Amino acid sequence: MIEELLYDSVLDTPAKTIIYNEDKTKSFYLEDLDLNNGRIEIRKEIIHHDAVEAIEEISHYEVVAEYPNGGKDLEKVIDQYGQEGKDAYDEEIEYQVYIPYSENEIRLIQIKEELILYKQSLLDTDYKAIKYAEGWYTEEDYAPIKEERENWRIKVRELQQEQSLLMDLIN
Repeated sequence: MIEELLYDSVLDTPAKTIIYNEDKTKSFYLEDLDLNNGRIEIRKEIIHHDAVEAIEEISHYEVVAEYPNGGKDLEKVIDQYGQEGKDAYDEEIEYQVYIPYSENEIRLIQIKEELILYKQSLLDTDYKAIKYAEGWYTEEDYAPIKEERENWRIKVRELQQEQSLLMDLIN
């Protein structure tokens, strides 16, 4: 009964993913990291296991009880435990590393988000440009929209230029 309770409690506890810093001097749980300020990379490491020499078990028997008819109860006493021999081998393990973003990478993320907003604003007002082109808006009605769209296009070009410079710095 107790074994079942222990088994159930182990199953009910969700496993936490452990992630290391770059030099593996610290470890974190995934849920404790802010993935807006860094990324997770998978790394591989080779661990070498030396060969293990086989060791034969050494034991003897001791008398535990003696009986009047000459019978004896014996108990095996192990003096040296045996060990199976194994060949040397290499094992590849994977682990996860949290790498904080640099200031340039954070700025790149911000630029991408801003570009999405400006481009979406242009898409959302395309129908007004079409209406103007088809004569549904007067020059006076469309002027503020036209100015706003031009400002968005200027901002998109500036952001794309900044993005390109940052990408060159990072790479």
